[in-house]
Amino acid sequence: MSRWEPYPVEPAPPEVQPERKFSVFRRIVGVLFSPADTMEDIADAPDYLGVIAIILMLVVLSGISYWAVLQKFVFVGEYAGLVSGFLGVVLSGALVVAGFLFVGVWLVESLIVKHGCDSGSGWSFKTAASVAGYAWVISVAGILVSLPVSYFLLPTFTIDTSGLPYSMPSFEGLGELRLYRWLFSLPVSLLFLAWTAYVGAKGVNYGTDGQCSFSKGFAVFFVLGFLGLLPSLLV
Repeated sequence: MSRWEPYPVEPAPPEVQPERKFSVFRRIVGVLFSPADTMEDIADAPDYLGVIAIILMLVVLSGISYWAVLQKFVFVGEYAGLVSGFLGVVLSGALVVAGFLFVGVWLVESLIVKHGCDSGSGWSFKTAASVAGYAWVISVAGILVSLPVSYFLLPTFTIDTSGLPYSMPSFEGLGELRLYRWLFSLPVSLLFLAWTAYVGAKGVNYGTDGQCSFSKGFAVFFVLGFLGLLPSLLV
């Protein structure tokens, strides 16, 4: 070889992608029972399939929750059957809308998390979306815990349909409803919100290779969750 001839340059070895350890089911369960290892696996190998499954669970559980609340409304009078049937149709339509709403909220939240927690890491939207979506497993657990309690604690409202459209519900249980919201619903919601923020912060910390601190990730998820909770506090 001539001394003027350049030495051959060896190509750089291909970047090794982290191997995914957990299945979708294992990830969903793992978020609840081993969040650190699970969120690290999600950050290393993000996916959308698990997020779609979580959103479907939220839609189904939301439908069950709405149905349970409707059982607390007793319709009497001439148009009782008509009103009950109409609410059933409204509930079916609401579930379809809820599915699109959940997807929209997830995408917006993922975008905020992606940029709010970037901290110069340049992490991908897919990673941020997977972390944000899998953190919603805590919301699924929250509904499963609160649903049976809510059913038994919520008061019953009686609505007389004879004088439609001017009928008003009986508000005998309104005081109990306020008491339930402030003594049970709000504390439980804040507890699960903090849990969601903890899980999300773990995923953000792993997804950005530690460039976004746990405390910053926790703050971003907690504020986003609280903004979603705020409308229910103002009603």
